[in-house]
Amino acid sequence: MSLPYVGLMIFALACNKTEFQDSPSLKSKEEKPSAPKEVEVDPVPEEPSCEVLEKAFGLDILVLMDNSSSLRLQGTDCKNPVRGVCAEPTYREEAVLEAFDRLVGLSPSDPTTRLSVASFTPESFRQGHLEDLSQPIFFSFEAREENRAELARNLEFTRTPKGDTPYMVAVEWAQKWLMDREGDERTPLIIMITDGLPTDRDPTRVKNLAKTLPTPIELLIVNRTEQTIPELWPTHLAFLQANYGLEWPEDGVYQDFDDYFSELKTVPEAIGNGRWVELNSAQDLPQRLFEQIIESQEFCQG
Repeated sequence: MSLPYVGLMIFALACNKTEFQDSPSLKSKEEKPSAPKEVEVDPVPEEPSCEVLEKAFGLDILVLMDNSSSLRLQGTDCKNPVRGVCAEPTYREEAVLEAFDRLVGLSPSDPTTRLSVASFTPESFRQGHLEDLSQPIFFSFEAREENRAELARNLEFTRTPKGDTPYMVAVEWAQKWLMDREGDERTPLIIMITDGLPTDRDPTRVKNLAKTLPTPIELLIVNRTEQTIPELWPTHLAFLQANYGLEWPEDGVYQDFDDYFSELKTVPEAIGNGRWVELNSAQDLPQRLFEQIIESQEFCQG
């Protein structure tokens, strides 16, 4: 279960690029010119045309969606909670639908950009793996206008939050999705959304699996509290001890609860490949998800 006092939302993203400037060249001492030598130069390859890129480039987006019980609290992603149910569309719904609408206009015709959503919140507490989900939620739609209504209906599951926050299930979803799409020429982009810190029993295993993903998960963190993420960990520690007990860590893996918790604190950074973008409000998600993350990917338009 996500931390009830923490308004923390994490977006797991992929495919960020970093540009580096060339280091300045060093001037050598003046030397007498020598006779020119004949050097064979490989021909410079021509830049691929947009027509060629259109046939092999698009985006394949996976949104890993947390739907834990703390999301139904007032002031989080649930705008108007009524008896544990969100009476209005959540910001998560709005963010995915707005991104979908804008992708419809940007998507190359061959192949079309695809958007998939998977919930990594189990139906009940203490289920920490994808195989534990009796009714896994996963749906996928090509970015075409005629698919929007069905996508909106599928996203309504976000209005009934329940369960806790095992990051392992999210990573296992990412692994399965990447394996299932082998041979797809579209560029994979993975986004993880959560409002809380991890509740996994074996954080080392979560980190090790995340390292094997050919497409790393990047994080977009929405933190509505006035505390920094490191400052939130003591409260999360108290929550785990009170709700899960000192026997919660995986048997035979950790020396004691302190050893386990020290490893747990490194999971978000490992999931996010050491970096993330942080927002102050969930209300910014619909706009920032597309403009700051998806739009940074390259589209070839004729």
